[in-house]
Amino acid sequence: MSTLVTAPLATGAVLAGRYRIVRALGVGAWGRVYLATDTADVAAPQVAIKEMHGGDGAPPDEQAEAIAWFKREVSTLLSLEHPSIPRVHGYWTAAGDRGPFYLAMDYVPGKALEEALADRGGPLPWREAAEIGVALCDVLAYLHGRAPAYIFRDLKLANVILDERSGAPVLIDFGIARQLGPSGGTAIGTDGYAPLEQYMGKAETRSDLYALGATLHALVTGRHPNKAYTGLLRQGKTVEETFRAVFPPAHTLSGDVPPALSAIIARATAFAPEDRFATAAEMRDALHAALDDRPVAATVISRPPPIPTPTTPTPAAATPTAAPPATDPSLWSHVARAATAPSLHGELASVLETRPASVAPSTGATGGSMGTTIAIALGGIGVAGLLVGLVYWSVTNAPPPAPSSLPAGSPFVAMRAAVLGMGGVARTIGVISVGLGVIALAVRNRSGASLLVGGAMLLLLGPLTAFLLSAFS
Repeated sequence: MSTLVTAPLATGAVLAGRYRIVRALGVGAWGRVYLATDTADVAAPQVAIKEMHGGDGAPPDEQAEAIAWFKREVSTLLSLEHPSIPRVHGYWTAAGDRGPFYLAMDYVPGKALEEALADRGGPLPWREAAEIGVALCDVLAYLHGRAPAYIFRDLKLANVILDERSGAPVLIDFGIARQLGPSGGTAIGTDGYAPLEQYMGKAETRSDLYALGATLHALVTGRHPNKAYTGLLRQGKTVEETFRAVFPPAHTLSGDVPPALSAIIARATAFAPEDRFATAAEMRDALHAALDDRPVAATVISRPPPIPTPTTPTPAAATPTAAPPATDPSLWSHVARAATAPSLHGELASVLETRPASVAPSTGATGGSMGTTIAIALGGIGVAGLLVGLVYWSVTNAPPPAPSSLPAGSPFVAMRAAVLGMGGVARTIGVISVGLGVIALAVRNRSGASLLVGGAMLLLLGPLTAFLLSAFS
């Protein structure tokens, strides 16, 4: 069932019999945001109204997903109450299940951190950034302290607004926030801000702390994590190399950043979740210590061994574990292809579990050990046959002893007769066995080139070798 796509609401239009549109605040692929007044309470502050429609020509499955996200945001906000989280005033639909869908919530005047950083043309003073970090730790501690915990999963510059009335940061866009359950979750987030476990659908409270560290790194360095992440992938770095290189120590990029704050950001964005702060409250205390010029407790960050590069050729059917093409650098493309590329899924899983990735076993048609045994056996027969053929050539070309010097029943006479009788057969068996050995290896490895070599030995080298041996005999 598709949703309605409506024209922009006119100034003065009234929604739900009480909310009068003042102006449009923004527009996106799936809807618009308006500023409105509540005619039922003229003294009340203005509200922001989100309008979600079906998108312009979007397929039904994407429409259904967008509607699910919108409803999830409504249900999430209804259950939360914090100064840094917008409060819901009402929600409704214009035409039943078809929409458009509307959500009236607190209007937060101000700019998103992304816009504030762009307007400034450079990084924020480190103390201002650290104060923002303290406030965001407070709201994350509230979310994570719920039972079960709420994981925001998309903390980034664009989803934090600085309230111009108080200067306090406010979290927006709860569409992908969800409660932490035992069954894990969906792989979703923003490149550069989401840690590896979140790409694997295993987001937890420390995943939000990683995103907060990424946000603070951007604020004090002016370096956007999503752009840095994309650039590293386009350089051909692996998944693990990209995650390890995306956040250089902040004090090395900006002389204004003290080592204490740089260490806090490094710990928050550690590759392994166990190396990050255990809770938002712990990270908040560390930021307070940095602001008060008190020592920040050092933490030894463990580093899992790097993913080894396989030394054997990658099978043709396997998906390369190198970075995605420059036209699609997102790690989400890796995750999407992991379902049909076990080798890539193994790499991601091995990084997540901090263990080396294992090289996939051979996928021969007859099985690895059996194919190897057959190939070795045929090769051995081939070598033995050629050796017998060589002995035959030596015997037939050696000058025979004078008949008078050989007593009747001499062993040499019997041996020479036996070799002469079996030499031709041995030559043929030798050449054919070597060819069969190559074919066996070709079948085991599914190599078309090896199969052609084996066939050539049977069809060409066999008769040619037999001819040459006969010429020398």
